[in-house]
Parts: sequence; structure tokens; C-alpha cells
Amino acid sequence: MVFNSTYYAYANFFLILLMEYIYILFLREIYQDSMSLEPIKSIYKYTILLFPIIFFLFIILSIFRLNTNSVFFVGHIFNGPFMIAILMVNYKRTGYFAVIKYGMVILFLSVLFTAIFSIRFNLGYNQFAIDSYPLVFVRIGMLIDVFLFQFALMQYWLHQEKLLITEKIESQLATERIRTKISNELHDDLGASLSGLMMYSHLTKSQIEPNNLEAHYSLDIMANSSSQMVSKLKDIVWFTNPNEDSL
Repeated sequence: MVFNSTYYAYANFFLILLMEYIYILFLREIYQDSMSLEPIKSIYKYTILLFPIIFFLFIILSIFRLNTNSVFFVGHIFNGPFMIAILMVNYKRTGYFAVIKYGMVILFLSVLFTAIFSIRFNLGYNQFAIDSYPLVFVRIGMLIDVFLFQFALMQYWLHQEKLLITEKIESQLATERIRTKISNELHDDLGASLSGLMMYSHLTKSQIEPNNLEAHYSLDIMANSSSQMVSKLKDIVWFTNPNEDSL
């Protein structure tokens, strides 16, 4: 009673379409960089529009007691053009993209074989043992696709970890380059200026009259301040030098 009910047929077909629709959304997220390309962009738009049209067409045919087999089988493969377009654009890609690509091919072929053998089953063909079990193709295909997707996820995580490590190393190198530049500029420019100021203070002190105590006092202050600044500058240069980071 349940399996022959009209409401079961509606719910069953809706879930089939929903599965196909979610798979399209999944592919859209994986291949985001391809979504702006033609004809993928147009095929995606028309495929999404086809989802409610197929479902309501199935309901209308059921209400008027017309044959719904053709709509039912089209519902299984209505995302086929989008999958084929994605494959054509990304067939050269490697890594986890290639794993997902193989899963797409296997799933599409399994659904196609299920539709073919379902038609044979409805027409009464029973030449092969598999004719009585048309859904076995899609079940095996989905199982393989799930395993391939899990493998692709692991590859994707490893790829992301490598990117994070690379970005971290590049950030550290950039920081070290900046620190090295600051250290060199402090040592070469400011250090040289302070050393020159200290030297000229001593030189000027030897050139002025000995009895000019105020001038001698001022020059002593300049020389001492310059010496203290050079000493502090050495600490700053040491701190900013990446070569001095180890214990």
C-alpha cells in the first residue's frame, strides 16, 4: 500500500531530484573558479530551473494518469549536461580535483546504467540476472563516489596544510628581511652619525681654549650622550638582527 501510493511516488521522485540538485551544488562549490565560464554558467542556470519543472511535470502526468516513466528517468540524469561541462573544462586538472572527477564519471555512468536497466525491467526484459536489480548500479556508483570523495578530502586537507606552512615560512622570511633591513640601517646610518658626533665633540674640545670651561662642559655632555646612545643603539641592533635570535 505504501509503495503503490501516489504520495510515496511524489516523495520518492522529489528525493531523487533533491539528491541530484545537492550534487550540483557540491560541484559548484568544488569548481567555483569554473562557474564564471561559458557554457558552464548557462548550463548551471538552466539545470537549476529544470529541477522544479521536472517535478511539477511528474505530478501533472500522475494526476492525469499518464505515463511518467520518461520524466522519471530524465529526473535521474538531468544534471548530466552540467557534469559533462565541468568535466570538459577541468579534465586536465590533477590532485584532489582528479579524484572528484573520477567519482563524477563513475556516478554518472552508474545512474545511466540504472536508468537503462530500469527501462528494460519495465518493458519486461529478463535476459540478464541484473535485469531484476537495476538499482544495484547506482548504489555501487554512489558507494565508490563516497570513498573517492573522502580520499579527495584528505588530499585537500594535505594541500591546505602545505599552503599554511608555506605562508607561515614566507611570513617569517618577510619579517626577518624587514628586521635585517632595520638592523643594517640603524647600524650604518644612525650609528655612524652618533659616532661621528662623539668624535667631533672630542676634536672640537681639543681645538678650543682650555680656560673656556662652559664650552668644555657642553662638549663633554655631547660626547657622553653620544657614547650612551651608541651603547643603547648596539642593544637595539642586536635585538633586531635575526641572526641573534638563538639562545
